[in-house]
Amino acid sequence: MTSKASRSSATRRRWFGPDVPAGSTAVELAPNRFSQPAVSNVFRILGRGDRKSLCDCDRATGPSIRQPIYLMSDPRVIEKISSGRLARLLNDGATDAAIVEEISLATLTRLPDDAERDAVWRHLAESADRRAALADVVWALVNTREFATNH
Repeated sequence: MTSKASRSSATRRRWFGPDVPAGSTAVELAPNRFSQPAVSNVFRILGRGDRKSLCDCDRATGPSIRQPIYLMSDPRVIEKISSGRLARLLNDGATDAAIVEEISLATLTRLPDDAERDAVWRHLAESADRRAALADVVWALVNTREFATNH
C-alpha cells in the first residue's frame, strides 16, 4: 500500500511532467521546468507570471474568462473535484458542515463567513443531489479571486 505522501508526489509528477522533482509544489517550480507545453499553458491561464522579477507584479491580475472556462471544462480539474478531497470526505461520512469547513480551509485558507455559509446552506437545501451540490461549492471556491491569490 502506498502512503498518502507518495500518492500525492506521483500525482504532481503526472500533472507537472517527468522532469519535476518528486514532492515539488507548483509555487516552487520555475516556468522553464515544465517539459509539457500543456502545463505551461495552465499556469499562463491561471495568471502565474514568468518570474522575471522578485515581486508579484508580473502576474496577470485583470479579469479573464479563460480561467473559469478552463477550471469548468478541463477533464483533470473536473476529475480532481469529483474524486479528490470531496469524494474522500463524502466516503468517510463527513457532515456538510465539516466538508464546507475543510474545503474552505483548503481553498481559501480560512473558514467561511456567515454570508458564505448561508449561501452554501441555501444551495444544499435547493439541490436534490448532495454530492453535486458540494462539488458546485468546491468549483465556486476554486473560481474565486481569493483562491487565485492564495494559490
